[in-house]
Amino acid sequence: RDRSVSRGLGDVYKRQVGRKLQIRTSQILSEITDGEYQDVQMDAASHMTVTTGNGAEALECLSRGTLELIYFAMRMAAGELLCQEESLPVILDDIFGMYEEEDLEAVLEWMYKEKKQVIISTCSKREMELLDREGIPYGKQIIS
Repeated sequence: RDRSVSRGLGDVYKRQVGRKLQIRTSQILSEITDGEYQDVQMDAASHMTVTTGNGAEALECLSRGTLELIYFAMRMAAGELLCQEESLPVILDDIFGMYEEEDLEAVLEWMYKEKKQVIISTCSKREMELLDREGIPYGKQIIS
């Protein structure tokens, strides 16, 4: 077999998957930020920029909370791409510490709207309080 052909096909596949990941990450990020951050661009060297109303910004220029939202969107997009046929549960272990309250609220609402099965492990009551306030149903188990 000609290795250059299989390498070429692998490159095409990586570009297609990368493009799908980029598109879905951008969609999720735009939804959870109410359009403030619209488009995530990734180049071949894995450098990323995000388009805002003020133009493109490098990740290094963004706040830690915004970076956490981008990484959340990317993880959700990757999970969707890998599990197209069957949605897997999302397990989140104390990842919301750097989130502003409005960002956390947007993420929780997005997961509910998307009908994600979510398990949240946290030492904070903030998530439960927001779920209660927004009327999002949940079950809880307190482990002491």
